[in-house]
Amino acid sequence: GILMRRDANAGAEAMARCLADVVIRVDPTARVNYLSIEENAELLNWDAEKYRQELNRRAGSVLQ
Repeated sequence: GILMRRDANAGAEAMARCLADVVIRVDPTARVNYLSIEENAELLNWDAEKYRQELNRRAGSVLQ
C-alpha cells in the first residue's frame, strides 16, 4: 500500500497509480538502474513534463 496526502490532486493520484503499475511488473530480483541527476533534470525540463506540471497547477487553482 501507499500513503498519500489528503489534499493530493488528481495528477498525484494518477502518478501513484502509474508507478504502482510499473512496480508490480518489475521482477523482485531485477537490478534497477537509477537516473543520474543530469537525466532527472533533463526529464524535468522536457516539454511534456512542463505541460503536465502546468495542467496540475491549473487543476489546483480550480480546486481551491
